[in-house]
Amino acid sequence: MVTNSQTDASLQPKPAVFIGSSSEALPIVNRLVGALGPDFDVYPWDQSFSPGEYTLTALLQQVERADAAIFIFAKDDEITIRGEPGYSARGNVLMEYGLFVARLGRERVLILEEEGVDIPSDVFGITTTSFPAERGAARNAALAVFVDEVVMPRWRGIRPQFSSGDEVTDAGLGYAGTIQRERQKLDEIVGALREFATSLKPIARSPIQFGSTVAPISTYAEALGRVKQRFWTTTFLSSGFWSRPQGQVLAANEEMLARIKKNGGQARRLFLLDQPPNLVLQAYRDHRILQRQLQKYEELEILQDQHEHLKSSMKLLFQQGFEVRVVYDEAKVYRSLPNGMLPDPRDSELAIYDDFRIDVFEGGQHGVIHTVKSHSHLFRYFPTYLNAATGYFEELWGKAQPMEEFVEDLQDSVDFAKSKIDYESNWLAIYEYALTQEDEGMKTIELARVEEVLREEVKERDVEITRYLDVGTCTGRYPIQLRSWVAPNGKILGVDEDYDCVRFAQANVEQKCPDEKRIEISQCDFLVRKVAIRGEFDLITCMLGTLSHFGWDRSRTYEDGLQRALNRMATLLNDKGLLFLGTWSEYACNNRKMLGIYSQGDQERLAEWSPGTAELEQRLTMAGLKVVEHVQPEMRLNLTWCRRA
Repeated sequence: MVTNSQTDASLQPKPAVFIGSSSEALPIVNRLVGALGPDFDVYPWDQSFSPGEYTLTALLQQVERADAAIFIFAKDDEITIRGEPGYSARGNVLMEYGLFVARLGRERVLILEEEGVDIPSDVFGITTTSFPAERGAARNAALAVFVDEVVMPRWRGIRPQFSSGDEVTDAGLGYAGTIQRERQKLDEIVGALREFATSLKPIARSPIQFGSTVAPISTYAEALGRVKQRFWTTTFLSSGFWSRPQGQVLAANEEMLARIKKNGGQARRLFLLDQPPNLVLQAYRDHRILQRQLQKYEELEILQDQHEHLKSSMKLLFQQGFEVRVVYDEAKVYRSLPNGMLPDPRDSELAIYDDFRIDVFEGGQHGVIHTVKSHSHLFRYFPTYLNAATGYFEELWGKAQPMEEFVEDLQDSVDFAKSKIDYESNWLAIYEYALTQEDEGMKTIELARVEEVLREEVKERDVEITRYLDVGTCTGRYPIQLRSWVAPNGKILGVDEDYDCVRFAQANVEQKCPDEKRIEISQCDFLVRKVAIRGEFDLITCMLGTLSHFGWDRSRTYEDGLQRALNRMATLLNDKGLLFLGTWSEYACNNRKMLGIYSQGDQERLAEWSPGTAELEQRLTMAGLKVVEHVQPEMRLNLTWCRRA
């Protein structure tokens, strides 16, 4: 009489065991097939490949099907090791062993070695079982011991991973492969625990781990493989993908983009900022300045590497065909989503795959995706969630700016941080009131020469100055000193990106000309894309080496801060206007003889970032400006004035 339990056991699928060897070792393989057959589904290599089938493809299929594997290392080939003759297993057997270990782990891949074969150093420390080279009773006994005392205690009762009766089907939702892999991991834990309960001996080489950073990426890649028309996703600049790209994700993206392009669909990535763009840029810049001040040069190198990786990643996205934008959710549009859909809008990334699935990934801002919450037609309220997610994405997309512009702004922040001068707390007061006699004399000579030129222009050319802009105004010295040259109904604007400079200049104006209503001192980064300066000016000044603070990359591409500053000045200058530039001379740069209040490090940076006369003239020409004259009013200082060409 057969009991129910016996019937159930007989119907259970057997674990699949692959056996690999050379053709010379097939007699060993055949004996193992017979011994293991009652308890396992055995797949010897010589019966696993169809005629005409590509061997590697068939082998990979066996790796996916197998629950365990045995490899026979026979004395297949003669070798010489350190001048001594020896024997090695066939090369393809060694390769296949490594392939199965990578997939199944060492606990589920056994080596059966012929006596006298040399084992590769990569598998030293692995328990192996040997068998005699000669056929006969001794060999048969060794193989029986291997099956009864090694294989059976280790593998008896392991749960088959991918038997045909246990396949995961997901109706094309993109879950099956990931679920099978995660189930295999759990089954391996179950098998290890069962073996430990029997032997009470330590067997694992790593701790048990619950949870996975691999599963979210795996199911994401699976879903990408099914997208045909639309893939919309939000992400963060800090997302781990942009610093540690996953190979399977890159491949899945490329394949998906090819399908979308063919079908005329959309692939969009929307980068979410945790604060307004201008504050992100400021933080990007200030953090680098702080690291430099603290002399943390290794940290600066890491930051630069991350920035370059971000730029290359964005370039790749553009080349692949993604539409990419960046936005700050100032209106908190995420609140329109169903309750709990985005657990933390500062950390949760949303992905929409056609109309069949929505994923919410957690861990985006911390660089490691650790959880995915997936909605599909399996979920009762999926249509409602899909409509909400689509509306949320579309509203933010409409408010977003192109990523190309934002990356350029990030580069501007990096360039600014490199050229930023580290002022001491009392620097401004010293600059205004307590310079050395030599430095004060240079300031006076520069201003006097500018006024001399203005006198000629205003009187001889009958030019009226109604709008005057001072770039990098520092203490407000030039707006105060040149106010007499501006029409009574005119406007004088001094701009500086440094908040302390702006406050000092405002106080200086209030103290020295309290009734002056024409002067306005404003905090402004002159290089930002949407600078808050309107109209054209009759006079623009950028004096006493301030131009060097914009940075020069010396790459001859003219895509640096210095050129952008000159281009902007040219745009703001009217057709009859004058632009004055006070720059450090070759003598000052070679001898590090700028203002004495600059530190040695500042002097080095200013020398690096100061253009020579020829370089400056070429850049002015590129900006659409024509040099009127170059002079050197003091040994350390050049003065250039120009007009629009």
